[in-house]
Amino acid sequence: YQQNLERIFSCFADKPATPNGFALLDGDQALPVANPENPQAYIAFLQLGCRETENLYLTDEVLALLGFDWQAAKTKITGAAHLYPTKQAQLAAAEAWDRKTVDLKGLIEPIAAILDAKNLPWTTRVSYAIGHAKPTGQLAEFLGHGLLQALWPQ
Repeated sequence: YQQNLERIFSCFADKPATPNGFALLDGDQALPVANPENPQAYIAFLQLGCRETENLYLTDEVLALLGFDWQAAKTKITGAAHLYPTKQAQLAAAEAWDRKTVDLKGLIEPIAAILDAKNLPWTTRVSYAIGHAKPTGQLAEFLGHGLLQALWPQ
């Protein structure tokens, strides 16, 4: 999508001093380097400071919105792991998770179901935490410096 947007914008707009938008990559993906074959004049790539967007759900700031700290969240996840037989072993291992680097693909829906009494989508909780005010603390760390600077320039 980034390359298509670059081509479209280059057809009708002069090269901007700063990008018009950003393509967000998970932290476990390589950040492309801008070059003539892969320009980033209009749409620049940014990379999360954590493995993937799902990891943002387990930050202290998002967990606080749900009424948890990490210790309480781990206890609740491991205690409810048996409700998800195909993911039980992975959920039961929550005590050992490094929240910044654990692979949560396939686990985020059960985690959200376990932790969120209102049953809101995990993306809604993360979006609220990011959009409510400039992120600080662990949420800012997981988002990464580049993303924070792009959205909240100093």
